[in-house]
Amino acid sequence: MRRDRLSSRTAVSTAASSPTWIARTSARAWRSRAWRRERRPPPRPGRSAAFVAISIRASAPARGAASPSLDERRATYCCRAVMDPIAVIERATAESSDLTLLPSPRDDAVEALEAELRVPLPSNLRLLLKRAGGIDGTRLGTIDFTGRSFDVELGHIFPSGLPIADDGSGNHWVLDLTPDAAVAPVFYAAHDPPVVLLQSPDLGHFLKEVVAKTDRSRTSLIDEVRGDRPFRVWRTNPSAVDRATALEQGDDEVRAFAAELDERFTIIDLRRPEIGIGFAWGRYGPATDVRRDGYRLLFAYAQPERRSGLLHRPFR
Repeated sequence: MRRDRLSSRTAVSTAASSPTWIARTSARAWRSRAWRRERRPPPRPGRSAAFVAISIRASAPARGAASPSLDERRATYCCRAVMDPIAVIERATAESSDLTLLPSPRDDAVEALEAELRVPLPSNLRLLLKRAGGIDGTRLGTIDFTGRSFDVELGHIFPSGLPIADDGSGNHWVLDLTPDAAVAPVFYAAHDPPVVLLQSPDLGHFLKEVVAKTDRSRTSLIDEVRGDRPFRVWRTNPSAVDRATALEQGDDEVRAFAAELDERFTIIDLRRPEIGIGFAWGRYGPATDVRRDGYRLLFAYAQPERRSGLLHRPFR
C-alpha cells in the first residue's frame, strides 16, 4: 500500500514536470486572472472609463516637466464632475490669509436678485450665497456672487447673465444662468477684441482657477483664456458656419434656429464648447446684429441691416 502511494506521488511529480502539465497549469492561471479582471468592481458612479483615462493623461506633470497647455487641459476641465464652489472657497481661505469672504446677502436680497434675473438661481449658487456674498483678494480682485459690483450690457448674449468678476479693463466674467440648467457655465466677455469665450464649465471650476496659487510650471486658465485666446478666436472664427450650411448639415435645433434668420447671419454652436472657444460678438462693430436661440448656446451674428427711405439719413 505504501509503495502504491509512493508510486502515485512519483507519477504526480513526474507529470508536474512535463510540458503538457505546465501548459494546462498556465492556461488555468490565465483563466483565473481573466476571471478576476472580469470580477473587478465597476468605476464609481459618475466616473466613466473615459473620465478616468482623461484624468490620468491630464494629471499634474512631473517635477521639471512642461506644464500642459490650454489645448491639452481644456478637455479635462469639460469632462470632470461639477466642483462644489463652497468647498473651493473654504479650502482656499483656509490655505491663504490673503483671501477674505464677503458677508452673505439677506434672504430678501437673494429673492430680489432672482426676480431681476427672471430665472431660478441654481441650487449651488443659492447655497453659496448663504455662505458668502463674494470673495476678496483673488487674482481678479473681488469676486461678487451677487453681481451688484459690475454693470455689463450684454443682455442680447446672456439674457439672464450674472457678472461676477472683471479685470479693471472693461472685460468681465459672466455666469450664464438659464431657466432649466442646474449648472451654469462662466464666460469671458472681452471688448478688445469683442469676443465671448467659455472660461469654465461651472462656477466651482472658475473659483478654483481664480484662487489657485500658480508658479512657473503652471499657468492659470484665467490667464490663458484672457491672454491670446481672444485674438485667436477673432482671427480664426472657429465653430462658425453660414446659414446655408446650418440648414443643410445642422441638427433639428440648428436648422430651426437658422430658419428664423436671413442670409446675412453666421451661426455659432456652443452647446458642447471647449474652454477658450467662443465667437466674435462685435465682428461688425458695436452695431453688430447678435441673436441667441432663447437660452440655448446657439448664437448668430450679422452686419447691421441697412435702412432705406427718407427718414434714414437724418437719424443715421
